[in-house]
Amino acid sequence: MRRFPGLVLLLLLAVAAGFGGSRTPAGAQSLDWTDCRGGYECATLVVPLDYANPNGAKTELALVRRPASDKANRIGSLLANPGGPGASGIDFVRAWAGGLDDDILDRFDIIGWDPRGIGESSPLECHDTLQAYVAADPSPDTPAEFDALGAASKTLAEDCAEAAGPALDFYGTKNVARDMDEIRRAVGDAKLTYLGYSYGTVIGQVYAELFPGNIRAMVLDGSVDLALNTDDLTITQAVGFERALENFLDDCRSRGQGCRIARRGDPGDVINELLARVEEAPIPSKSADRPAGPGETMLGLITPLYNQSSWTLLDRIVDQALDGDGSGLVQTADAYLDRRGGSYSNSTEMNLAVNCIDNEPSKLPVTYDAYRAELPQITAASPRFGPALATGFYCEYWEAEPDPLEPPTKVTGTPPIVVISTTGDPATPYEWGLAVNQQLKDSVLITYRGEGHTVYGGEDDCVDQAVNDYLLDLKIPKDGLECGDGPPPPVTTDLTPIPGITAIPRPSDPSGSNGGNGADGDASGDLPSGETSHGWVIFGTGVLVMFGLAAAGTFLMSRRR
Repeated sequence: MRRFPGLVLLLLLAVAAGFGGSRTPAGAQSLDWTDCRGGYECATLVVPLDYANPNGAKTELALVRRPASDKANRIGSLLANPGGPGASGIDFVRAWAGGLDDDILDRFDIIGWDPRGIGESSPLECHDTLQAYVAADPSPDTPAEFDALGAASKTLAEDCAEAAGPALDFYGTKNVARDMDEIRRAVGDAKLTYLGYSYGTVIGQVYAELFPGNIRAMVLDGSVDLALNTDDLTITQAVGFERALENFLDDCRSRGQGCRIARRGDPGDVINELLARVEEAPIPSKSADRPAGPGETMLGLITPLYNQSSWTLLDRIVDQALDGDGSGLVQTADAYLDRRGGSYSNSTEMNLAVNCIDNEPSKLPVTYDAYRAELPQITAASPRFGPALATGFYCEYWEAEPDPLEPPTKVTGTPPIVVISTTGDPATPYEWGLAVNQQLKDSVLITYRGEGHTVYGGEDDCVDQAVNDYLLDLKIPKDGLECGDGPPPPVTTDLTPIPGITAIPRPSDPSGSNGGNGADGDASGDLPSGETSHGWVIFGTGVLVMFGLAAAGTFLMSRRR
């Protein structure tokens, strides 16, 4: 086990005004960009580990840039983050940038970075016991299964505390937002232009609170409602996935024999049969390295729900599993966990590291009797996913001190910020976007009527045109613009918190607006990839929320289909 992998124990040398070119502000670092294949350039930025002690220990940030094609008319840099927390912004930008409209690629340097502790940025690595963590039954039926889940959570937390050392306290989003402002300064932009997906919207909201005067333009696609406490995030996200699953099942019923699991009976009953079967015994795998147990099955169901184009995958792997081969479920779970060639990325531990600082401690139970007592209420809200999120183990043993985030209700001095919310988004439910639009006084809402997690970047011409006009010319979209031809927005009462199991919520007043025009298109989004996670436990604290990850692979591929 490596100690202190996130620390770079060196001091920044002062950078004289004008050093590195006139575009670099006085006092900012000058970046040394070098070619790193495919038309991209890479650089490293050194930032304080603790901004309250800027002359202390440092940590490194890895950056990637696709330079603007039309340098004579270049506007500046467009920073992008795919979500997570735990997703690699470098991998994301390499796959995502090429699919953007030519006008965006002509006028902006497209910049991605691995946030502190992630990927190539002084990574925290402590996932040696991750597979055991994933294999623990997320919906324990006995005290022994419950204790095994708690023990696996405790082991992972202890390993990460040893590996991180003093860095463990400094992975929260407030520091990530400060890092983003250092990137803005280092690339020479007077104002930030930013596009964040999913958890990337959390970075954006926190940046708006800390640096409201430093924003040129900001787009938040798939927003997370920071007014909700940990447990309310958990419940509402479970309902979002339940809603997405029901949409998949309705689609399956409408296709009749064209849907594989519909040949077995009612599709909802078929899913229930699968969940019951894996509780009895794991399903053997013919082409995976382990059977599909309850943990792998839960992740196998969750991952394809991020993107409507993956519904055919969900149909196939469920049908395959009921025929006695759990390979598809295991492989899909591994994609969620960003497992490549038998090795995991560090997305899961960083999902924990960020969320356990950003959120107040859960009040969900950590004893078996309390879990069983609370289970009926949670199951009523989400019959299939509720049991897998009803324990409070996620951050129970994490050693970093929480520094909970607050909703951006006091933010002033920003230009209009664009919030995009998708009606069928499973991971960041539509209601969260409404809430963020209400909390950010200077914001406008675009509603995409469709399925999937996030939409900008090739899924819908109406959304893309509105966002492109905003990024390029600062043309503010009409507040309440609607795009897409899917079902109308869901009824918000479906996401009412459950009394008795949640901590005291910070109030919000989500409401929506109508109007605008529509356009055809499918939604897609960043699935958890290696942006985002530890399956059910991640899922069980609203951390799936923060996606980007394994499904990021599915997300990115879907945008190229």
